[in-house]
Amino acid sequence: MMITRTLEGILFGLLLALLITGAAAEGAENVTINGTTTAVPMASPTAEVLWQALYGADSNTSFLSLLPGRGDGYLLAGIARPSGDLVLAWTNRTGALLDQRRVPFGPGGAGNLAAVSSNADGGLLAVGSTRAAAPGDEDVALLRLGADGSIIWSRTYAIGAGVDRGTAVLPAADGGYLVAGTTASPTGGTTDLFLVRVDEAGGRIWHRIHSLGAGYLAVSELGAATGGGYLLVGSTDVGRPGASEVLLVKITADGTKAWQRTYAAGVGSARGMSLVSASDGGSVLLAGVGSSGADPFASLLVGVDTDGRERWRSGLGGNASRPVLGHGLATVDTRGYLLAGHVGETTTSRSFVTRVDRNGREAWNHTWSIGGTADSAGAVIVSSPDRYLVAGDTVSSPGGASALYLVALAAPTVASNLTPNRTPTAPDTTGMVPGNATSTPTASPSTPPDTPVATTTAAPPGVVSLFAGLVSAALLVASRRR
Repeated sequence: MMITRTLEGILFGLLLALLITGAAAEGAENVTINGTTTAVPMASPTAEVLWQALYGADSNTSFLSLLPGRGDGYLLAGIARPSGDLVLAWTNRTGALLDQRRVPFGPGGAGNLAAVSSNADGGLLAVGSTRAAAPGDEDVALLRLGADGSIIWSRTYAIGAGVDRGTAVLPAADGGYLVAGTTASPTGGTTDLFLVRVDEAGGRIWHRIHSLGAGYLAVSELGAATGGGYLLVGSTDVGRPGASEVLLVKITADGTKAWQRTYAAGVGSARGMSLVSASDGGSVLLAGVGSSGADPFASLLVGVDTDGRERWRSGLGGNASRPVLGHGLATVDTRGYLLAGHVGETTTSRSFVTRVDRNGREAWNHTWSIGGTADSAGAVIVSSPDRYLVAGDTVSSPGGASALYLVALAAPTVASNLTPNRTPTAPDTTGMVPGNATSTPTASPSTPPDTPVATTTAAPPGVVSLFAGLVSAALLVASRRR
């Protein structure tokens, strides 16, 4: 009889323990974060698409850039295929089309458009190259547009004796414009970096040529540097023929090269694609990585200080059979960055946005399709603290024409005191492991992670429940004895 009563007590205690555990799971658990006790908010599983819009669905347009538009709206820029014309689409803040324009690029519309940038007057600058008089040669082409997309002027510039290609442009800090690109002999040899400074009418003020000793050199983006001067990001094979590395160059206001640094990606190749300013005055670089001589299939983020010394790096997955490649990078706030790109082969891809903290660790990611067979996000901007605008291009059907798109996303609710859902690393099958910067050793971050691990202020629920169950069993046995 005593054994039966004891078993009954234990069973009753276990049942009570389960009930207590369930109740504890339903409530918010208090946690201590840096000395402050708060409740852990529930996190939504994914970002939410608020609205989406297509532009130029009846043409064949590849995405180029997302820029501020008229008022509080936006401007999408693309390249029409096969003509190479510049396509512009102005929208309001909710994506409704306000105006559109198609502008031939280069003398006689025979240019190769590479990049566009906003101008202080609300207009645009478009840069690329065009055929030169000598067979096989190319000259830099620069186009200035008004706020309505009308052509103000068009200029060409011969830099060297061969192929000159402008690939980045930026309004200069003290007026006029700065163009960066590459110059190479049509008979081979090294490819050099050039910079051209022009006034507001397009007149050349000076140009500089910097020889890096590279057989391969590409300039992807140009930005203002902290404290003055400029930074340009690209890729080069200097000191490593056959395998490119990320290139970062600091340029002074007069076009002098202050320093250059390269960042390797293991045994693979790395191509610098974009850069944004970091909250500490340094920069974050976006690169595509992959096998030598092949198209990139994975992404790499590299955080550097104001002198280009590497502080951290983070790889974001991908492999040759399932690429995960970022194309656009944006600063969210002092705590992190947004990366936009595509997942999958270019003919069957989906767009994605990933949020990372200030040390490159992933907090969340979201993939989606506009409804076509192939999507790719090319740029992302922050429209409000929890609203993001993503632009890119999409193909509606196999072999069909591409169109531009704009999507508004609501960020998922992620507890600020939770660790990221994973720490991304580059695929180890290709040797593209984090590390191996060729400029300087990676320094340990001087600031603690902004997503510390939550520590509870009370005993774990399982221990409390077990204790309560044992107490209940003892009380039940004691009552039966009476």
